Amino acid sequence: MTNENSDIDGVEPIETDIQAAADVATWGDGAPRGGKVVMSRVLKDGAKVPMFFGQTLIRSLRDQGYSSTTSALCEIVDNSIQWGASNVHIYFRQSGGKGDYAIDVAVLDDGKGMSPNVLKLAMSFGGSLNYDKRTGIGRYGMGMKTAALSMAPSFDVYSWQNSKDIYRLTLDVDEVGKSRLNMIEMQDPESVDDLPSEVASIISKPMVWPNRDDQQLVAETEDDVYEALGVSGTLVFIPDCDRVDAAKARTLAERAIKDIGRIYRKFIDNGLKIWVNNKIVQSFDPTYWSQNSRHVQVEGITETKSRLVVAKTVPIERSPGGEKGNLSIRLYELPIEDWSQLPRSVRKNSLRLYDDHNVSILRNDREMFVGVMPEIARRHGDLNWFRVQIDFSGDLDEAMGLSSNKQGVRPKPYVLDEISKAIGNEVGTVRERIRKFQNTSAAANNRSGISAAERKANEAEEVQSERIEMPNPITEDERQALHQQVRELAASVRRDGENEDDAIARVENSAYLTKYTHDPFWPFYHVEYKAGRVILTINTAHPFYDRVYRPLSEAALAANPENDGDEEAPGFAGAADVMIGVQLLLFSLARTQSFMGRNEPDRAKLFDKMRREWSDAFATQLES
Repeated sequence: MTNENSDIDGVEPIETDIQAAADVATWGDGAPRGGKVVMSRVLKDGAKVPMFFGQTLIRSLRDQGYSSTTSALCEIVDNSIQWGASNVHIYFRQSGGKGDYAIDVAVLDDGKGMSPNVLKLAMSFGGSLNYDKRTGIGRYGMGMKTAALSMAPSFDVYSWQNSKDIYRLTLDVDEVGKSRLNMIEMQDPESVDDLPSEVASIISKPMVWPNRDDQQLVAETEDDVYEALGVSGTLVFIPDCDRVDAAKARTLAERAIKDIGRIYRKFIDNGLKIWVNNKIVQSFDPTYWSQNSRHVQVEGITETKSRLVVAKTVPIERSPGGEKGNLSIRLYELPIEDWSQLPRSVRKNSLRLYDDHNVSILRNDREMFVGVMPEIARRHGDLNWFRVQIDFSGDLDEAMGLSSNKQGVRPKPYVLDEISKAIGNEVGTVRERIRKFQNTSAAANNRSGISAAERKANEAEEVQSERIEMPNPITEDERQALHQQVRELAASVRRDGENEDDAIARVENSAYLTKYTHDPFWPFYHVEYKAGRVILTINTAHPFYDRVYRPLSEAALAANPENDGDEEAPGFAGAADVMIGVQLLLFSLARTQSFMGRNEPDRAKLFDKMRREWSDAFATQLES
């Protein structure tokens, strides 16, 4: 038999379950009181359960997870663009003293503005007039609210559709948390005659950064603000921010200028103006293709445009086996021949070559991701010199793994496979071309006379048990013959940028010479003994050069306090000594093989075979 108050499986009555749940429910100290009241009421009384507990949900949305303050702000800028703005002003206002700064954030636009009913809908979570519209930027009706709350627990939105009819609506996490209602309704927008002084002053007073001369104010005084707002627009005011990623307005503004110019580059190129702290934001194209991009103005560059290697349109299934949409893929090669000659500070700070902008992915012309994607191209020293841009429309959101808060994309594996098939060969060809140039160029950069390693090897000859004896011609014919040998040798080891006389002088004054070749079929080093000199040839096509020799050479250069830093291979203390040690290791090896094989052809052939087999084994180990 079963108890009439039990179910057929002998489980305790539902009323007992509810009471037990209410008794064991635990809440953190910071939990909203109103939410706890509603939760307890629902459990005890068996009331209707709301789909969403507003008191707790709104707090949870503060932790939506924006990667930066700029990325959160972009959600608000997206709304401005969606509503037809031609000008968007972003403000970071700093107040207070050192160690106790306060930051207010505001975004003002001249878009269409919102009527009271539309404003009320727009402030609700999920409320959107563009829900699931895939041709624009927004889609879910969540972005503006979650973005603002990620910065502060309360914010105000002012909107107007004519210059004398401003409405305000406030969303306050603490106020919502106090509510004891099962269903929380949006308040009606409040009509205001003018913007309050704390808001109007943001628009009419210079910010602490940049310099006053670099700021173009919307209004010169607070009295001018009302007229300056125009016939329509929206202003989002986020005071007392407690979750921004920098304490100072300058840092926040500089980061915003840097990223927003890239994220909205296509909109800026088409006429949209975005201002940060009253300073206009310039478009920045990480592919260096657009001639409207900020990089065109960098001093010292003669080539302002990258080279388009390939452009393809690839059909991609929205889901496996489903309908297809088009993915646009472009591969660009940067003008390494020109730009590699620029000072490192220009490459790093002005051109921003080393900002990990290898792959840029745009949805409906708005950048959603920029960075390195190992599935497309693994990180290497050549990665900075080519770019991939991928454009897609909203119908491929699921395939591209678009996150609801636009914090990036996570393309499905089958999408990455299609991208790789489409441009994989071209990427490989470009990378090989770049590496060849880098290796040849790096070899040529060791061009200031005799290198430190060559000098040390020369000095060591004084104490070697068997010394390299330079030819000592006696007759005029011998002198002429030696001179011809030296000229031929100088021509073979002559470096880029080195004139003929300097090359001859270097050969005449050194028993050790280094030259470079780029041949995939050669061992990683080769040895010759000519005119009384040991000639070491290093193969820049071998993985040894790419993985060891060049990075170590760059690290040694970067560690030199006389230069301005190397972004590709950070220097370390002692890098120069390590580099010299590696070079001497190779010199000593070349010296020994030269001496042991110069008069014994069979032994020379054995050494040659050993170099090749050792080189192959070494390459296999490095690439495994």
